[in-house]
Amino acid sequence: MKRPLIVFATLLLLLAGAGGDASARNRNMSKARDRALYDYSSTIHWSEFDKAASFVDPAWLAEHPLTKLDMDRYKQVQITGYDVRTSEIEPDGSYDQVVEIRLININTQVERQITDHQHWRWDAQSKHWWLTTGLPDITASDDD
Repeated sequence: MKRPLIVFATLLLLLAGAGGDASARNRNMSKARDRALYDYSSTIHWSEFDKAASFVDPAWLAEHPLTKLDMDRYKQVQITGYDVRTSEIEPDGSYDQVVEIRLININTQVERQITDHQHWRWDAQSKHWWLTTGLPDITASDDD
């Protein structure tokens, strides 16, 4: 009678351990996401768009390379606010958030706001979160 009990207990421990590994992976993935989002928002808030480009998915950048004109436009603004309005974990594990960004054109000193729709994906191989929607479109109007 003791042997089936020992086998059952061993199976329970193995199953709990496997679930624990998945749980630990999810926690690590969430921590990595939170860190990437924090670092990205800080980079944008300080108007460091050249650094912010390192968060953009290399596949997206290959299809939409940042030009010198794009980077020159980013140099013409100072970010004054970065506020996450909504965020959602998608069923596939990716992450979406909508961010309101306030910026000032350094030449005209006019402040305006844009809405940035971000989609982030987890790359399990590199253990890295990538922004798949590119840098914010600072040429957009408030109505976009």
